[in-house]
Amino acid sequence: MSGKDLSILLGISQQHQSRYENGEVNIHVDTIYQLAQIFNVSPTYFY
Repeated sequence: MSGKDLSILLGISQQHQSRYENGEVNIHVDTIYQLAQIFNVSPTYFY
């Protein structure tokens, strides 16, 4: 999955997604749950 595809699924810009990846902004808990659903993992996977 490309970064563009993921940002579309999350409903955020690619720039904002990049900020998540680089640790420039804190990721919201709702986004963690979205990621868990997208990747079929437990939300605790991201902690």
